[in-house]
Amino acid sequence: MVKTGTFSFVFPYSWEACTGAVYRKYPNPFSTHVLSSDCIFRSYDPSTLTMRSTRLFTKTNKKPKWMDRWLRDSIALVVEHSVVDAKAKSMTTLTYNISLGNYMFVRELSVYRPSPEDPSKTECTTDASVTSSLVIGSMVERFGIERFKSNSKKAANGLLHVLENFFPYAAVPKEVLQKTVDLPKLTQVLKDSTHRSTA
Repeated sequence: MVKTGTFSFVFPYSWEACTGAVYRKYPNPFSTHVLSSDCIFRSYDPSTLTMRSTRLFTKTNKKPKWMDRWLRDSIALVVEHSVVDAKAKSMTTLTYNISLGNYMFVRELSVYRPSPEDPSKTECTTDASVTSSLVIGSMVERFGIERFKSNSKKAANGLLHVLENFFPYAAVPKEVLQKTVDLPKLTQVLKDSTHRSTA
């Protein structure tokens, strides 16, 4: 059986700022469970203003005592595929673990778009699914969804932390913000973040 959950959050920052911040997200004080972050692939198509990236994370999380019998190592490798479509102003990330999958497989699909209510803000919606092949699979799946809810709040706070540090001009009038964060500069921000993540 599959357990699912959804988490939505509206960031008081432009879509351009949020997209750039996603690639600068780690480290931050709200995501200490993320041990490492590496960009292993990135391509940019100037004709479509579309960028595709793949990142690899090493993550860990505390687990309840009742899981010790089935899981000794709680360190997992997680892959993130992302697509940034600057024309459509949409960023999609697909994240899933490539280790400990028999114990618990977690798949998260996040979409960042300008908020329909206020385009100067960014809405992020994440849909998650958790599956487990263990005998106690239903318990593991329930635990996984609750952990997803908890980590989603931390992830939102972590991105806000990055936005406040790297994009302090969010309160600047919209016409100034558009000149400050245009698409060519956004591309450079993403390239710079790649160099930092692989350094």
